[in-house]
Amino acid sequence: MKTYQLRIFPNQEQVNHLMNLSSIRMDVWNTLIEIQQNKYQTEKKIYSRFDLINLLPNLKNTSKPEWNQLNSKAIQTIATEIYQSYSSFFKLIKKDNTARPPKKKDINNIFHTIVFNQSGWSFKNNLLYINKIPFQYSTHLENIKDLNIKEIRVKFKNNKWLVDLVC
Repeated sequence: MKTYQLRIFPNQEQVNHLMNLSSIRMDVWNTLIEIQQNKYQTEKKIYSRFDLINLLPNLKNTSKPEWNQLNSKAIQTIATEIYQSYSSFFKLIKKDNTARPPKKKDINNIFHTIVFNQSGWSFKNNLLYINKIPFQYSTHLENIKDLNIKEIRVKFKNNKWLVDLVC
């Protein structure tokens, strides 16, 4: 796998939209962490990745309609991250009694990386569309459309908006 990075230049409205998507991402994380914690406390088991992903449509349609603003594959990626974090914790706890399970994260004005795998982005007319929002970008890559991109990661680092292209 190879990763390329490009820089995007969002205006204030686009920044607000990205921050909103980030807070939705953290709400998804915290909600699924709470669900896993409750499952473990009551049954001493956790949901599988598949089971967590199957919970998402009901949550989106009933108690969390704002989640519909974020691409479905991005939300499924969060569920996968949580399952992998719990799996890693259970392996580590056997070796190290001080290991701690995944925990909820603060929803604040900090941008949290958003991963879009397989869908949720496209390149058209020299613009990068992320979650249907067009962004200006700069890169050293010559023909970006020829890359076999598997996922993108939107980040805010050192006061710069960056997108990792994972090929």
